[in-house]
Amino acid sequence: MPLQRFESQLGFLARDKVYESVKPYSLRFDPPDESPRNNIHTEEKVVIIQDARLLKPTLRINGFTLTSFPTELQYDDFRDHDKIERMYAPELQSHLRKLLGARHVRVIDYVVRRRHPSFPISTGEQYESQQPAAAAHVDFSHEEGIRMLETLYGDRAREILQHRWQIIK
Repeated sequence: MPLQRFESQLGFLARDKVYESVKPYSLRFDPPDESPRNNIHTEEKVVIIQDARLLKPTLRINGFTLTSFPTELQYDDFRDHDKIERMYAPELQSHLRKLLGARHVRVIDYVVRRRHPSFPISTGEQYESQQPAAAAHVDFSHEEGIRMLETLYGDRAREILQHRWQIIK
């Protein structure tokens, strides 16, 4: 089967002098003062997108992999956060422990994205689910990862940080 490839445009953080003195930010709420919800300046870049499944990427060579595993959840069950936390999170943790050879895996956060038919045109109302990301992004910095470990594990965080740890998205 031929490799599926096409050109598209993705938004990336612009190389702007303002970021030399101010960190880029985007808030999901209106700030209490007159501050803007974000200071993000983006630029569109042409990228080639292709079906990575046929490439069979590996963590060791490519820094990422594609994997699947059986789950008890059905498609509509992913609307039920209790089922995700009670059933899917343990399944995912088990799968990742085996895949990575890890002693410990913990699901700390997740987002279920379901595209609304009008997206990317705003309806003016809150969507039921989060929409596809509009720009390439990283949710956690290295420092935020450490802070998250300290919040979740308290005194154990210092011991965990002495070993190899990862945030997997």
